[in-house]
Amino acid sequence: MKETLLCFCAIFLIAFSSKAQYSDDFYGKKPILVTISGGLNINMVRGKMDDYNRDAYNADLDANTVKDHHRLSYAGQINIQKQFTKTYYFKTGLGFINKRLDPQAGLSAFANPDKLDINYLQVPVLFGQNMVPFDRSNFNFAFEVGPVANFKLSDNSFAIAARQAQSKTFVFGLQAGADFSYHISHAVRFNLHYTIMQDLTSAQTQQISASNLTKPYSYKFQNHLIQVGLIYLLPKKAAQP
Repeated sequence: MKETLLCFCAIFLIAFSSKAQYSDDFYGKKPILVTISGGLNINMVRGKMDDYNRDAYNADLDANTVKDHHRLSYAGQINIQKQFTKTYYFKTGLGFINKRLDPQAGLSAFANPDKLDINYLQVPVLFGQNMVPFDRSNFNFAFEVGPVANFKLSDNSFAIAARQAQSKTFVFGLQAGADFSYHISHAVRFNLHYTIMQDLTSAQTQQISASNLTKPYSYKFQNHLIQVGLIYLLPKKAAQP
């Protein structure tokens, strides 16, 4: 057992100490990277409307009868990353995400429970740090954080008409992520990425009380994404003669 563990540790250290296949002359000292990825989205919901669901309905029913269900959906994105140095970088791009959830699952169908199902175009603005300078090892880890803008593309949500549900055209949020990459070749990396996103503004509002329309109740999404993809290093422009 000890021999197996030592062998594994040795292989791990050799992999991290091995020089990545990289050339400053070809890619430049501050290269541009393009990531294409897609994967699974686990949806959760927060906000006053979620609190109302749990407090109002579960007070009349058995404890924890009303829960979030059907939380799985999908996401994909294309990002452009610019290295400030071989450790720090800036990243932005375009993404598509389906945010879908049944926040009142457990209620009878006669109660017409809410259903959330909204598609967004996303634009993140992220700043990140490689744990190892990206040209030093075939393996690398990175952490990144920043704001994200969500622009509504389509909405298939449902709520009873009396609540005047309104899904917002624009939702502002924050996201943070952890990234693992491995050099497949000198210009291509395999990428595994985890991201957590939290809406800071409301994704949908509803009016619960007809006597007080100044206090809408809101849903705000929280999303956990697990994505795989490929990272491409773009060659620098050739010098003009």
